[in-house]
Amino acid sequence: MLFIIWSTLSYGQRDVGFSRAIESYFLNNKTDAIEGLYTISDKTVVSYPWYYSSSNDTIDHNYWAKVVIIKDSTNLTRNYYELVIEAEGFEAKKVRAEFLKIKDSPLLFASKQIDNQKKNIYATRVFEFVKDEEKLFAQYQWEKGGVIYKRERTYMKYYPK
Repeated sequence: MLFIIWSTLSYGQRDVGFSRAIESYFLNNKTDAIEGLYTISDKTVVSYPWYYSSSNDTIDHNYWAKVVIIKDSTNLTRNYYELVIEAEGFEAKKVRAEFLKIKDSPLLFASKQIDNQKKNIYATRVFEFVKDEEKLFAQYQWEKGGVIYKRERTYMKYYPK
């Protein structure tokens, strides 16, 4: 079942061995709610506070990645990790992010994420897992050259439901 879903949702060349390994993982293991296949979308609001009208631009980058989040029972610095299925600018089957449960809340995760694979740029963000919507969500901002960027990153789970 999962292999069929995986095959129809992937584009270009697929690594059947990788697909079958992920399928086997979900069929043969009891998984946590956060584990699954996700698409990632970003919404970025760009603000120019120095411009006379304080204008804003919104950039939507929908479904720019397909990833799988699975439990890591061998590493003490993370509870889960994210493997790339396909993502613009990232190599498939590589770890793109790590997630660590925040002790005081089972729904909050600190995540170390690779923002730029070529330049090896990492960032740490806090994500909330929204159980009833089966999504991970984070908001963060940064400034560069007097321009303010505010981003909302959403992981939408599509398997298992």
